Amino acid sequence: MAFNFLASGCSDGGQKIAVYPKMGIGEKIYLNTVTIDGEYKKKDSALVLENGKEIVFHIYCAEQQIYALSSSFNNFTVFFINDHGSKTIHADFFARTYQVNGSPATNSLIQFQRKQADMLKIIGQLIKRKDSIGAARLRQQYNQNYINYADTVRNPVSFAIVNDKVDFGTDHEGLKRYINRANRKFKGHSQFDWIYMNALGYLKKVEVTGK
Repeated sequence: MAFNFLASGCSDGGQKIAVYPKMGIGEKIYLNTVTIDGEYKKKDSALVLENGKEIVFHIYCAEQQIYALSSSFNNFTVFFINDHGSKTIHADFFARTYQVNGSPATNSLIQFQRKQADMLKIIGQLIKRKDSIGAARLRQQYNQNYINYADTVRNPVSFAIVNDKVDFGTDHEGLKRYINRANRKFKGHSQFDWIYMNALGYLKKVEVTGK
């Protein structure tokens, strides 16, 4: 059961990624994996011969991770998670907009990040109005939103992305409960296991030094 949850849903023929790109003719589009520390690793590429024409990539993999579509046209990047099933991606590199179909984890994460970005704008407005109390209260909720989302998300890659923003401050017991809850869900996924071991190392250091 754990294997079925953590696997990407790739069949023997791979996971089909159908991309409909809009960019300069003759440019290249690249399919990359993205490591937990943000390093890109190119997996495939294709030449754009016609705007909006389907380009098909196939992903052959054992577990879910972050993928990125980039290009030689500009620095706009389309991120997605290879969760279950094939995907269709419409990417406009001129307008810097995109839509991913077939990836619930990706779209859930996009919606959450948009809400957080909107809240961050409001915090900025409160700071400009010198409403420090209101800004502090909303920033506390902003930080708590990351914890709540990471706590409830069912996808290990989504957790890894959001976890980068989670801050427990000096609440070490809260961090311990949080990371152990996640471990019960995501144990065995390589990106999560790396996060878990680092969290345990940090908590152990705090326990020894008291800092």
